[in-house]
Amino acid sequence: MKQRRFQRTVISSEAELVMDNGNYTGIIANVSEEGIFIILHATPGIDPGIAREKPVKLKFRLPSGEKLILNCKVKWFYKATTHSTLSIGMQITEPPLEYREFLKTLL
Repeated sequence: MKQRRFQRTVISSEAELVMDNGNYTGIIANVSEEGIFIILHATPGIDPGIAREKPVKLKFRLPSGEKLILNCKVKWFYKATTHSTLSIGMQITEPPLEYREFLKTLL
């Protein structure tokens, strides 16, 4: 199995994924220094237009209540038809200091 570059930490945090064709709500399942894994609740008949390398924004609240917006790039995705979910792995483009400080609190 391939070794990951950064350790992942499991969390469960509501988030909003913003793409050029709309906003989608989901749950952040894990985070790392440069990546985030989110699970969206797919709505039948709605195609979010997800694609590899697509730039997106991810909005969520830190435990302090501060709202954080991350610029990301889709690295992979998987649509589970049996559960109506869309799993997305994203790379964070230039993680801001607030995000790095948040990660330190998780260790």
